[in-house]
Formats: sequence, C-alpha cells, structure tokens
Amino acid sequence: SFGNLRHFGMQVKTGNMNGKVNADIDEILGQIEDGFSIPYYEISANEKRRINTFVVAISGNFTNNAKEKIANKINPILSGSIYMLDRDKIWELIERYWK
Repeated sequence: SFGNLRHFGMQVKTGNMNGKVNADIDEILGQIEDGFSIPYYEISANEKRRINTFVVAISGNFTNNAKEKIANKINPILSGSIYMLDRDKIWELIERYWK
C-alpha cells in the first residue's frame, strides 16, 4: 500500500513439526535466520536483495513444544515478518479467500 516491493522467503515441509532436540524445527529456525541474514541475487534486477518476510508452511501441525521453541528462539525484531502456517491455518485461509 506504500508502493514498496516485498521480498518473500518460503520453506515448505510435509508432516508435523515438533520441538525436540535436533528436530526439523531447528532446521527451520536456521533457515529463517539464513533467509534474513544472507541476501539473494535477483537476476531481473541484476542486484542483491534481502527478504523482509518469511513463510513456513507445513502439511501437518506444529506441536506445542515446537510453538514454544519458535516463540523463544526467533529474534523479537522479526516479529510480524514470519508466518507459520500449518494445515489448519492453510485450510482457514483457503475457505476465507478461495472464491
């Protein structure tokens, strides 16, 4: 709405995510950190860019300990820039917007 281009990063996984030690959620947290800290090269603009929004979408659900780990490990500065979508949230969005 302000005329600024948004750059998204996305990670898509199958199944549930738990917060156990060395679980998939740890890999996701590392990918989120890399996504915001390492620029990517946009060929059409012939320059390096940085993402400002990261989406994690999974086909299952986030367990309670995964949610807790996400809440405690993600830098608070990134609050509002990371979207965690599980099966229930994806269906909710489909039902709301798919017309």
